[in-house]
Amino acid sequence: MPQEAATFHADRRRLRRRLLLVVISYLLAVLVSALVARAGLAAARTGADRIGLPWALAGTAGMFGAGTLAIAAWYARRGLDAGHGVPPRLARAVLLARVGRIGMGLAAITAAVLGVVSAPEGAERGFAILVSVGLAALLALFALFANDLTRLRRQVAPPPERSVR
Repeated sequence: MPQEAATFHADRRRLRRRLLLVVISYLLAVLVSALVARAGLAAARTGADRIGLPWALAGTAGMFGAGTLAIAAWYARRGLDAGHGVPPRLARAVLLARVGRIGMGLAAITAAVLGVVSAPEGAERGFAILVSVGLAALLALFALFANDLTRLRRQVAPPPERSVR
């Protein structure tokens, strides 16, 4: 019995460490996204608002999406500190993270469309579209691959029981 308790506490410490790394990585993503949003807003102030608008949208969506993911991971980690059961708290954190990821995906589609529609005419049109759609694609990839909490939940939670009819 003492060995099981030691294993349980070691697993809990490992999970707390992993969740802290997830929080830190998403907070760094918030910082990078804030820089992209700031660049878009700065471009809008210089008169290049047609180029800056998709950048500002992608950066702002990345900021809020990564912030939501960081809050979800922190919520799950705080549940471990309070002694709550891991699966219910982690399940709610996964749901919150999923909402943030869906929001980032929708914003990425909007930023890509906005980048194509608002691209200036002339020689720089192709470059403006490439950069705007590239930023939107990076946001979409981030939303697609930011599933750390889902993977952790699969590792920690027991598989759901299925009823046989």
